[in-house]
Amino acid sequence: MMDNLRSSTQKLWRHLTWPQRLSIFGLSASVVAAIALLVMWASTPTYTVLFSSLSTTDANAIVTSLQGSKTPYQLADGGTAVLVPQSMVDAERLQLAGQGLPQSGVVGYELIDKTSSSPFQADAQTQALDRQRALEGELTRTISQISGVSYASVHLVLPQTQLFSTQQADTTASVLLKFDPGASLTSDQIAGIQHLVSSSVQGLKPDAVTVVDGSGTIISSNTGVSTGGALALTAQQAETWVASNLGAQLTAMLDTVVGPDKAVVRVSDVMDWTQRDSTSNTYQSQSKNSPLGESRVITSSSTGPATTVGGVAGLGSNVPNYGTKGGGSNGGVTQTQANIDNTYLPSSTITHVTQAPGAVKQTSVAVLLDGVTNQNELRQLRAAVIAAAGLNLARGDALSISSIPFNNSVAIAAATAAKAQQQQTLILSIARWAALVIVPLVLLFLLRRMLVSARVKRFNELDEPGLEVIEEGQGPDATAMLASPGNVAAIAAPQDSAERKAMVELAREKPELVAGLIGRWIEEDRG
Repeated sequence: MMDNLRSSTQKLWRHLTWPQRLSIFGLSASVVAAIALLVMWASTPTYTVLFSSLSTTDANAIVTSLQGSKTPYQLADGGTAVLVPQSMVDAERLQLAGQGLPQSGVVGYELIDKTSSSPFQADAQTQALDRQRALEGELTRTISQISGVSYASVHLVLPQTQLFSTQQADTTASVLLKFDPGASLTSDQIAGIQHLVSSSVQGLKPDAVTVVDGSGTIISSNTGVSTGGALALTAQQAETWVASNLGAQLTAMLDTVVGPDKAVVRVSDVMDWTQRDSTSNTYQSQSKNSPLGESRVITSSSTGPATTVGGVAGLGSNVPNYGTKGGGSNGGVTQTQANIDNTYLPSSTITHVTQAPGAVKQTSVAVLLDGVTNQNELRQLRAAVIAAAGLNLARGDALSISSIPFNNSVAIAAATAAKAQQQQTLILSIARWAALVIVPLVLLFLLRRMLVSARVKRFNELDEPGLEVIEEGQGPDATAMLASPGNVAAIAAPQDSAERKAMVELAREKPELVAGLIGRWIEEDRG
């Protein structure tokens, strides 16, 4: 089988001209190159971001590690982002984390490790400075792990220890924070950062830690700042928190009723930050239940003649008292009377009330709805918003509900772009694998056409009178052509065509030629 194929190929190759041979060489090379390119294109990995927003030092260290492990990588965003194949992202992150990368340009306790491993011992001042830098670096790394924080920097002021406590300066610290887009920290989180830093440094109090944001605004409530500034900061944060919390609650309620992204709620509140102390004294009328202020006993005595007749029966009451003293010459009776005088104090109640600052004085709510035009529904929604927000219209609270068609062109355009991107990705993926099949088939089809044309041309060049090879689709009768062995059946067809008569005549006159042609056709089909 292989010998017949090699023999047929050699015979065909000898009958080809040099332009035809060069064309076959070029077409074959194109097929191989196209297949190789398509395989490389289809097998190219998809690169994903390994780390982004890197410093120059971290990017250099990460690239050096990837080169050492022979991991393919790409750089983006001016060298601040490193990309690796998607299938290797997790493994590379774990491996680099084991090496302490990225460090974000911050030096931690490894600075002390390097110093201790050095053969030259540093002086006490240098060691103290290294410990301070290492502590600052470790605190910076820890704070940078907080959600929403994109950058952090910690600075410590560690005064030298003095002999007398009255001369000892206080330890202070400052923290600079930069947040992710749209992120912020609550007052509890800021206080947590203050306590985190103070607990890590000996002798540092939380009030001595100042936290500022990227714009230089103090976001920590320290006692070192002015009372007015701290109160204003607290008031602003409280008003923002109350408004955002109430707005989120109203938005969640309206989304349930009118649908997601169909309602926009904005809340503005005015709070009273005046601290008031009031004392009230209530007086009540005097009564026996009132407190006793003074009590006096008044005693009076009087003496008068004895006018009482009678006595105890017997001798003693009937014998006169001759010669007795006291009671006057005529005798008499002494009477004593005691009176109690009570003075009651007025009753009073003293009430002392301290009103804490932060009472809501006025609240304004604006609601925009998309696609709600029924007035009955609007009235019901208005009543629901008033009840949910706790509005008091008599106090001066305001509520505005409007139904306005929303402009969703940006959202629609974004959704359309995302859908188009997904479709484009899908089409490219399908085209990538389809090209691996279609392109080689097209090139092989062109090669086959070229070989068939060469064979037809070779048959036409036979110098035999009355013999002509007619290609498919040509001539007066397309079913009686001799372009290939597959058309031999057309010769035996019961047709009285000119081609059939010519072949019969040729077979009678030159049977060797016809037998040779048929033999070649059989050999080519077998090959």
